[in-house]
Amino acid sequence: MVTAEIPQIRFATDALPGGDRFVRTVGLAKLGQTEIGALVQAKRGPRWDHRVIDVLQFLVNYVVGSGARILPEETVEYGWTLLRLRERTMALLEAYEIEDVFSEEPQPPSRKASIERFDLRKPLMT
Repeated sequence: MVTAEIPQIRFATDALPGGDRFVRTVGLAKLGQTEIGALVQAKRGPRWDHRVIDVLQFLVNYVVGSGARILPEETVEYGWTLLRLRERTMALLEAYEIEDVFSEEPQPPSRKASIERFDLRKPLMT
């Protein structure tokens, strides 16, 4: 029996103008999945990056575990949060939180409501 080796998926943080950061996966493309990332606003401390990495790791686990691929405009449920993945570039999907599931406009995951949802969900995952 031959098993395919799963590439190591890492995370990178890119500094953006104004102090914002973009946290993204590195290695999903080797599986045929567009890389995935999320914006972290400058006002959020470095601990926020780790929360975003937790979300990205959830998405990585889904892709690796199921063999499925996440496409632009698809939504993913993460705890109490609904994420929409938008095409930032041809090689990168950006995750946005949808605060109102009936709204067409996605909200960046760094919104205050997202903080509350992350904090409420964290104990459920341990």
